[in-house]
Amino acid sequence: MAKTYTLILGAVFLIIGIMGYVKGGTEMYGFGLTPTHNLIHVLTGVIAVASALAGMKFTRWFCLIFGAVYGLVAIAGFLNIPAVVQMLNLTLAGNMLHLIVALSAGYVGYTNKACCKA
Repeated sequence: MAKTYTLILGAVFLIIGIMGYVKGGTEMYGFGLTPTHNLIHVLTGVIAVASALAGMKFTRWFCLIFGAVYGLVAIAGFLNIPAVVQMLNLTLAGNMLHLIVALSAGYVGYTNKACCKA
């Protein structure tokens, strides 16, 4: 499940990041965009796909770290921390999506402990 989740997540983030660059502007379907935000999505997608292809241990760690980082982004957005909100052009829709992705990635990473036992 973790490998499939991470591959799909990576593909979606790559598509979203590339679409953000192609579309341009500051908003797409209610979600804020900036070149920095698009770059982060592309890099996240590349790292997700690479970790899924590298094996379960890498996939698990990606999900745990990714979940924590995106959780922090969601919290920063909900708290309306100016530096983060302005850099990423965060909206309520974006904050909710970051939270959902953070929780799902954290769950996938946490529940795949068996892959890493000696």
